[in-house]
Amino acid sequence: MLEDADKSIDINFESWTNVNATNVSAYAKSKTLAEQAAWDFIGAQTDTTPMELTVVNPGPVFGPTLSGDLSGASMGMFEQMMLGKMPRIPQASINMSDVRDIAKIHVLALENLNANGKRFIVTTEKPHAFQEVAKILKSNGYNKVSTKLAPNFLLNFMGNFNREARSMRSFIGKTYNGDVSSTMETFNWEPIRLEKTVLDTAKSIESYRM
Repeated sequence: MLEDADKSIDINFESWTNVNATNVSAYAKSKTLAEQAAWDFIGAQTDTTPMELTVVNPGPVFGPTLSGDLSGASMGMFEQMMLGKMPRIPQASINMSDVRDIAKIHVLALENLNANGKRFIVTTEKPHAFQEVAKILKSNGYNKVSTKLAPNFLLNFMGNFNREARSMRSFIGKTYNGDVSSTMETFNWEPIRLEKTVLDTAKSIESYRM
């Protein structure tokens, strides 16, 4: 039997990862501590022409790869799904990011004076379940993809042995809601549609691996 409904977590530009939480990975912790150190440095400046800082915070990053490197957790998980090596899909929903959106906002932030001193979430406008990603792939001819949900306890256990499962631990049983309204308003921007991100990611992986 599957677990009860997901726990919903709201995230906005004022949110920070709890680096003392037991399920926070070393990678996520390092990113948070690095950003906090950067803001501390910016705030401590005494120069008459101080440096400026804008931060772009994505969710799990997908989209076409320029290098073919699929070693990251997000792309590695995607490849495993396509190859049929992920027989069950995590029960989790999150605002996902297209690498092309992230690159675009980096450029726009350099050009927009209103971006200085702010943090921007760059993701899809609403959270999407990983099962939804699997169904998009399945309906577009990727027949090895499973759309069956995994019990949360099983994924937590698998995380002891499997890198992709371990990377999903902080998402299991949760729905993350990211507020991207500030990003959209500041840069007159709309996120790339999830279906386009999913299919372009799949085509990119195929070109390098399959």
